[in-house]
Amino acid sequence: MINYKVSVYGTDMCNRRIIKGYGSIHVPCATGRHEREIRLFKPVSSSWIVRFIGWLVGSPAQFVDPRIVANSEGREVVRVQSGGKVKVIFANA
Repeated sequence: MINYKVSVYGTDMCNRRIIKGYGSIHVPCATGRHEREIRLFKPVSSSWIVRFIGWLVGSPAQFVDPRIVANSEGREVVRVQSGGKVKVIFANA
């Protein structure tokens, strides 16, 4: 199996592109149709003041290096909140 990271972006009410969530998934190597559900999470600022300023300027907390999502090292010290789920379907063409 191969481990891939997923970054989901959306727009806010001012039509700015912001991160909605990060996730990680193991992609199966076998042929056929596979459905997977990715649980998303997004980092949370350490203080409410930084969170408010980020909301005000349209720049919420995000990872500088999104590869941290697929690695296990260092993730235990990051504050996160749930960002929902994404359903992915892999099928042969």
